Amino acid sequence: MVEVTGDSMINAGIHDGDFLIVERNTNPSIGKIVVAIIDGDFTIKYLRSGKDGMYLEPANDAFPNIYPEMSLDIYGEVVGQFRKF
Repeated sequence: MVEVTGDSMINAGIHDGDFLIVERNTNPSIGKIVVAIIDGDFTIKYLRSGKDGMYLEPANDAFPNIYPEMSLDIYGEVVGQFRKF
């Protein structure tokens, strides 16, 4: 499980303080929400592929797509979520 910090995935229904259930999977399908390590930093984003390779897309227009400068490692795929009220 991973606790969410921030609101870059708000339009996917993932809010700050939510808990995500992550299944270890280093090779998820394009378009899945993943926990990734990009250039040494953990993040949760959609996995996308473009002409320049793999990148991460937030679900909030206030945040830019993230393209790796050095490395992009996928830790796992988000398979569930829950929220405390």
